[in-house]
Amino acid sequence: MRSFTFSWLPLLVYAGLIFYLSSLPNPPQPFTFSSADKVLHIVEYVILGILVINVLKQYYPEQGNKRLQIFAGFLSTLYGMSDEFHQYFVPFRDANLFDVLADGIGSCLGVFLYGYFTKKRE
Repeated sequence: MRSFTFSWLPLLVYAGLIFYLSSLPNPPQPFTFSSADKVLHIVEYVILGILVINVLKQYYPEQGNKRLQIFAGFLSTLYGMSDEFHQYFVPFRDANLFDVLADGIGSCLGVFLYGYFTKKRE
């Protein structure tokens, strides 16, 4: 139960939060500069990438780091793609390829940062 609480639960709650915010026809915009939307996507998916690699590292410790990092980046980006698909059906929202790109950049950055800081800690 402890493993679930510290790995899966944060990931599931965060993925649910992303889905909820994507369901809003007019989500809150904390910043108003021109690229704020893309910056928010990157930051949002940095966190998701960290949470995904954390789960994978706990459940598949025997796998190589590079393989898990690639898989975590792929899974996080895939979630971003599904999120954009979901937004296509939300009133006043749309699916945007550049948002998927920002999600992918954020996911990979989060996975990289996780690897960098855990390696330093070891």
